[in-house]
Amino acid sequence: MHASEIFWPDDCGVILETKDYHDHPKKLLLYQDGEATPVSDLMSRQNHIFTVVPRAAVKEELDWRLPVFEAGPHLLAFDGAALLVVELWRRSYDAAPREYGAVKEKDTHESCQDSDWRLN
Repeated sequence: MHASEIFWPDDCGVILETKDYHDHPKKLLLYQDGEATPVSDLMSRQNHIFTVVPRAAVKEELDWRLPVFEAGPHLLAFDGAALLVVELWRRSYDAAPREYGAVKEKDTHESCQDSDWRLN
């Protein structure tokens, strides 16, 4: 299962809400075998928090017990898992080599995996 690939660098590492994506030009959907799942509809009925993080930044800390969804070079996590994943990302930032230590400001739409290690 994977999620829509609609996220920008500014979306990484912050807590977002599904209500803000109801009228988004590209909807936040969860897919399985190329088709939107019933979970997408369920998630849109009530507001949920979620986060987007660079997959490369947290992949070593994840295991099968934490429900995350791939979205291109990012991972999405909802509700309680979102709080855990954003904390893992913040810890990976603190432990990252100094080339990633500086806050990078780019006005491009590259993946946050490569460009934006911003913390809020």
